[in-house]
Amino acid sequence: MLPMGTIMTAAMFLGAVALGPLFFLRQKTGHLFNAVAILVIAAGAWNVFWYWLRHLTEFWGVMALGSGLIMILCGYLLSDKSGNPKPLARWVTAMLLVAFGLRYALTIASL
Repeated sequence: MLPMGTIMTAAMFLGAVALGPLFFLRQKTGHLFNAVAILVIAAGAWNVFWYWLRHLTEFWGVMALGSGLIMILCGYLLSDKSGNPKPLARWVTAMLLVAFGLRYALTIASL
């Protein structure tokens, strides 16, 4: 069984790749991007509404809040309902996801 931190890290990197370098494929493969959006929103919601609420002041709780909110934003930007988001918003969100993902990965590897 995979640890939840590893699953969250994978969801962050998946969202960052979909939002960054592969975003131009959204018009052709909209259903795939909607599935990624649902996955990333679900992971972000789990981080915020389950994990953070149980670990408010701990390191992983703070990381769950930050990464969860960014994942929810990423999922919204990936969905069809967001229209065509500004490139700067997409890239900033993708870079924040990469930063959180790297922090998760490095911290998990050092445990």
